[in-house]
Amino acid sequence: MGAPLYDPQYNDVEVATREAIRKNVISECFFVDTPLQDILRRYGVVEDFLGGSGMVEAYNYARLQGMAVTPGQTITVTRNQIASAAKFYEKAYAVFVQIEDFELDVINRAGDTQIIDQRALLEANLVSQMNTMLEMDGYRHGQPSAANGGSSGVSDDRSKSSNGFFEGFSNGVDPSPDGNVFTLTGGVTRNGATGQAYNSTPYYCGQSNGNAGPITYPVLTNVVAQLLTLNAKAKVGITSPFGWAALVNMLRAIARVDQQSIKEGTDFGWPSIDFFGVKMYADPLCPSGKTWNYLPGGNTAAFGTAAPNTNFVDGSGNTTKLLAYTSPTYTSSGTPVAAGTASPTGSNFPSATTIQPSETLFLFDPEAIKLRPTAEKSWFFATKIKEIPDNVSAANMFQRLATNLYVYNPRHGLIVSGFTA
Repeated sequence: MGAPLYDPQYNDVEVATREAIRKNVISECFFVDTPLQDILRRYGVVEDFLGGSGMVEAYNYARLQGMAVTPGQTITVTRNQIASAAKFYEKAYAVFVQIEDFELDVINRAGDTQIIDQRALLEANLVSQMNTMLEMDGYRHGQPSAANGGSSGVSDDRSKSSNGFFEGFSNGVDPSPDGNVFTLTGGVTRNGATGQAYNSTPYYCGQSNGNAGPITYPVLTNVVAQLLTLNAKAKVGITSPFGWAALVNMLRAIARVDQQSIKEGTDFGWPSIDFFGVKMYADPLCPSGKTWNYLPGGNTAAFGTAAPNTNFVDGSGNTTKLLAYTSPTYTSSGTPVAAGTASPTGSNFPSATTIQPSETLFLFDPEAIKLRPTAEKSWFFATKIKEIPDNVSAANMFQRLATNLYVYNPRHGLIVSGFTA
């Protein structure tokens, strides 16, 4: 047989002499999206005061006097303080990369040989990295450690980061899923003059020995009841994908929901579960005891230590991984309780025990949260080029943003932890 015939519509030397390229197309093999910020924006969560470096939130923490009286009774009336304020500051974020004019404008010039626009790729990556840091910081805290002048229960310094959910949804006694105890937030000292008004008591699903346990239908109904006790109306729940799986498996097993209640997609674009009107979403960047295995750069035991810029990290350089920690030694009426004894707060944390945080679930009303943008010209979410002195072609490119995600009404949310699928 002779040589095969080639279709004249196609280049018969394509495979041998040219690379097949798809112009302006690049496959995404790193970033995940940010459900928490997406959901909060859609709920209209925003700080509407756009001036100054700090945000002052007034709150009512006490009641006035009252009693049953006898007609004509003499009453001594005193004036009591019933309102105070919390103050949260802007936190500054920046992402950056070095650019080379020769590479961007000369070597990788527009035309048939250009596969992707390198400058456009860098700018898109800057935005993705900024969103990743903000998403991850939104769950954790923004306080200095005890060693750097912070309160005694805080072990890691995150004073440059957002005042996120870990410190916001706290009661000053029980630990957050990263093992910290936040006795204050926004300048407010919990359990002091304001009493319990600025508290949010978490719930631990694990066992008295600190091992993780299941999340059950009674746990969900009880934490919703706990919020209702404080007149809170939780609308949103966010957990990791494996926390979401635990919820799905539990609800399916007891046949409490029908097919329509567990959705593959929602109007937000994220998998959700509807539990008595509370939409619970899965966020890959939510702190987790398991999700980090599957995120780029997370599972170093299996895949080795990768370069730092191939890891998912927040503004303080931490990953989503949650580690075991030791719970505080609780006291009841000032007397220490035995190790393993449940916390007197009702959180179910065992005293002085190694805790496995496993998966976390954040239940809250978005109206109890503020996400701060800024109108200051020096902090627009925009690109800035900083020339390098005495260099003919290289420069540094920055994107900057001053913001803060903080909880100004802690009683309208809580954290569930210590459960696994």
